Amino acid sequence: MIVAKISDLIFEVEDGGRYFELFCSKTSFEILSSSSEVDLLRLILLQAGASEPSVRHAVAALGALQKAAEKRPRTLMYDDHWDEADHHRRNALKLYGRAITFMKKEASSGRQDQRLMLLTCFTSFCFEAWTGNQELAFNQILTGVNLIRTWNNNTTGSLSRPEFRPSFVEEELPRLFAGLALQLLTFTSTMVFQPVSDYQRKIFWKTLLDSLAEMPEKFVSLKEAGVYQSIIQRFGMHVMVHMLAKSKPQPTKNMVVLPFGILSRDELKTGYSEMYLAIEHIERWWKSFDALSKALHEKGGKIMVSAIILNLHITTLYVVLKSVLDADETSSDKYHKLFKEIVKMAEVVVKDEAERSMGFSFGVGVIFSLQFTAQNCRVSNTRRKAIALLLQTARREGIWDSLLLGQIMQWVADIEEEFMENGQIPGWARIPGIKRVADLQRRTATLTCQQRISEDSDETVTRQKEIRW
Repeated sequence: MIVAKISDLIFEVEDGGRYFELFCSKTSFEILSSSSEVDLLRLILLQAGASEPSVRHAVAALGALQKAAEKRPRTLMYDDHWDEADHHRRNALKLYGRAITFMKKEASSGRQDQRLMLLTCFTSFCFEAWTGNQELAFNQILTGVNLIRTWNNNTTGSLSRPEFRPSFVEEELPRLFAGLALQLLTFTSTMVFQPVSDYQRKIFWKTLLDSLAEMPEKFVSLKEAGVYQSIIQRFGMHVMVHMLAKSKPQPTKNMVVLPFGILSRDELKTGYSEMYLAIEHIERWWKSFDALSKALHEKGGKIMVSAIILNLHITTLYVVLKSVLDADETSSDKYHKLFKEIVKMAEVVVKDEAERSMGFSFGVGVIFSLQFTAQNCRVSNTRRKAIALLLQTARREGIWDSLLLGQIMQWVADIEEEFMENGQIPGWARIPGIKRVADLQRRTATLTCQQRISEDSDETVTRQKEIRW
């Protein structure tokens, strides 16, 4: 048992114990469902809640948001019209406010070690993302990612408390934040990652590569496939995060200017070789997963959907890495078969989750895969299907909002297809990036991009649109 009785826990807000119990019985299973070790993560959060008042109140706040979501199913939490759900929303804000107060006390007392900092980062991220505070949620992910990147290799001293399992901090939390790092990479181009020493980086790569060297030729269970999928995901994400951390503000001699940063030629060569290595491991993973995937598809049900989600994520990562290595916008056309498969898999997942009441999970689900496809696939049927799935239901995965991203991708598709010829969008008319300024309370955003005026000119015109979602 985690605690003898939830009633033994002390809360400073009305119904705190009831909300905590709701998190234990329901909320945790829904918002943590994208974690490969959901049961372990849930257990650690509940254990931490029993001993740490900051985590306890943050967990109860998430339970209160669950209760509010039950009163207003499939709606997003920054909506102004709350009706009878407002009581639970107010309690959620009170509980979260107390959690922040305890976090500050723990930090000032010097007793908030790295483990507790990561747990409070994670619970704070969940609350801020669920309530639509994208910037604050973003900052929590960035803090957690940088904590892990600067983690001292000898963590024995910070893992002394017996109620926590060190293996969770050493393995599952870094795995969680590696997945969340993908959200950082898509949120803004001005983020700052803290670089790590070459020694720390070599240790990290060696650990991952040693693990991947043990990947079997055939997976015997979904859990085994998920473990190696998450290792590959960490590998791919850390390659890109490291390249961004090494990016310079201004180009100098022997520097190369890329869409994602400015790197020295040596750093670029290293980064590209690591990306190719990640791609090789993905291809190995596919071969190992093939027989198991076919068997699980024959069984159907939830286990089939879980298998599809694993494949969806690693297929998306494969195309992302390939796209980074490619030099121009038209190179993505050769991945249409994979884009079509991504949309097909995402459609199964969206249909399976249609009855879910909350519309929120903390991690990667289908939104990024659909948004990436909608932005990079220029085959109209496949692209429009991805956009339709984004707009089909209100859902949020971490800081990704399906309705917002669906509207953005719809606008981009519209202005690119103005210049479509024989079903093809010429390279010069393609939009490389979109800037957005969003007001989450009013649910409005201003979108801006640059588009070349013709094939014969490098001159660009500014395109702009106001959207409401």
